[in-house]
Amino acid sequence: MGFLGYRMVKSYIVIGLLILYGSSFAFAQGQITRLTIFSNNLGLVEGVKMIALKKGINEVTFGPVSKEIILDSIYAKAEKCEFREQKYSSDSFLSWEVNSEEEGETLLRVVYLTSGLSWELNYLLEINKENTLMKIESWATVENETGINFSQTSLILTTQLPLSVEESIFPEHFSDLSSPASSSFLPNISYPIPHFTFKDKEKKRILLFSKENVPITKVYLFDGEKYGEEVREELWFTNEEEKGLGMPLPEGRAYIYQTGSEERMIFLGGVHLPEISPQEVGKIYLGSAKNMKGERIQISMSSSESYEDEDGHKIILNEYSYRIILYNKRQVPTAVKVVEHFYEELVSLESEPSPYVQGKDFTIYQVEIPPQEKKEIEYTARTKTSR
Repeated sequence: MGFLGYRMVKSYIVIGLLILYGSSFAFAQGQITRLTIFSNNLGLVEGVKMIALKKGINEVTFGPVSKEIILDSIYAKAEKCEFREQKYSSDSFLSWEVNSEEEGETLLRVVYLTSGLSWELNYLLEINKENTLMKIESWATVENETGINFSQTSLILTTQLPLSVEESIFPEHFSDLSSPASSSFLPNISYPIPHFTFKDKEKKRILLFSKENVPITKVYLFDGEKYGEEVREELWFTNEEEKGLGMPLPEGRAYIYQTGSEERMIFLGGVHLPEISPQEVGKIYLGSAKNMKGERIQISMSSSESYEDEDGHKIILNEYSYRIILYNKRQVPTAVKVVEHFYEELVSLESEPSPYVQGKDFTIYQVEIPPQEKKEIEYTARTKTSR
C-alpha cells in the first residue's frame, strides 16, 4: 500500500470513530487560565474550555493536567451538567461521565490542587557610597515540576496558606498546612503576573517591584543583653510611602551591594530580612562593627520592698544598676545607639549621662565616642511587678 493509500485508510478510521461516538464524546484540550502558587509548594490550577454535549450521557476529557495532581481536590463544573464519574489516566488526562440536561455548547471549568509548584521571595539592595540612599528590588523565584507547560497564564503568587481543618485527612504534602502563617503580622499578600508562560522543569525569577532613592541611615547598635560584646553595624529605613515604600514587605533573603570606587559594585553580604509592616522601621544587619566593642556589667540587684495593692495583689519593688562601657579603637569618632530593656514596669530611672529616649519597655542612649577612646553609661532602675 502506498503512502497516499495509507493516509486515506487512516482518515476513514478516524471518521468512522467520530460517527460511532457522535456527539457523546467531547474532547477538551485544557486551557489554563489562572495559576495560583501558595508559599508551601502547593498550586491551584484553573482551566476552562468550550465543549459540545448531547442531551443525556456524555464522556468529557480534559488535559493535560499536572503529574503531581491531588486527585481528590479536582472540581469540575459545567452549566446544567451532573458529573457522575471521574477517571485519571497515566498520560495525565482527566475524563468524566457527564449527564447533560440540554444539547449544545457549554463552558467546562476544572479546578485542582497540585504539588510541584513553588516560589520564594528575595531582595536585592543597592546602597550608595554615602550610606544615605538605597534601591530595593523584590524578586520571586518560581519553579515548575508538574510535568506540564503553562502558556499565557494569569499567575498569582501569594503568601497565604490554604486552610487545613485536620492534618490527618490530607496527603503528606499537606502536612505543613496546619502550621499557621499567623506567626506573621502581615496580611496575606498576592502578586498578580498577567500573561505568564511557565514550562515544565523551568525556574524563573520575576521582578515584583523596584523602588529607588529610599532614605537609609547607618546605625551602630549595642544591645549587651541580646548580643553580648558585639557592636552591630546596621542600616535602618522607615517603611513609609513618603520615603518611597509604604507597602508590606514579607521576610526573605536580601543580597546587599554597594557602589564603590570607580563605580564598581561591592558585595556586602546576604542576610535574612525579617518582615516589615508599613510604618515600621526596617533594620538590615551588616555584621559586627570593626574595632568596636562593648561591655555590660551588673553593679547591684535587690528587692527593696513589697506591699499589697487595693486588689490584694502583692507588689514587689526591685532596684538594679548596670555599667555599660563602649570602646572605639577606630580612627574616627563614632555614634552608638545603646539599648536597655525592661521586663517589668519601670518606676524610675537615674542615669549618667542623663539624655535618653524612653519607650514602653526600653531605653535608648545615643553616645558619641571619640577615636581611640571609651565612654561609659551607668544607670539605676527601679521597677515593680505584681503577683
